[in-house]
Amino acid sequence: MANFATVATIISFVLLNTLTVVSSCNTTKFILSTEKETFFDAYRKCLQIGFKPLEIVLEEDAKCVGDKLRNHTINHWWIFATNLGDYVNYYWLHTGKPLIYTQFESEQPNNPRNENCLVMYSKASPNPVWHDFPCDSKFRYICKY
Repeated sequence: MANFATVATIISFVLLNTLTVVSSCNTTKFILSTEKETFFDAYRKCLQIGFKPLEIVLEEDAKCVGDKLRNHTINHWWIFATNLGDYVNYYWLHTGKPLIYTQFESEQPNNPRNENCLVMYSKASPNPVWHDFPCDSKFRYICKY
């Protein structure tokens, strides 16, 4: 029977193989997933490997992440904010803080009852924009450490 350390090492290896280090902005490093997950599964995976789900709280954060993703082949990335509490206001899932800085595309969010989780569309120019999507959609995601 395998010991706990061996099992934990195997699980960490499997989880880390679904992520790639992209770059850093100042002192924050971003980890990009290589697999698509639902919003809550993506959130859980960030936490399982000891990282934090991406929360974009400043314009500088959005610009930095957008610059790093601009030439990436994937367009949509979970950014871990949801309005499931009241279907009106968005909050960062990990910290519970309300969104102060936002970068919604015009006409977004456009379906507060059925599209309750946010993605960043990284191909928008000049900066990425945010869209609401159903939480059970599958997109790649960004963690940070």
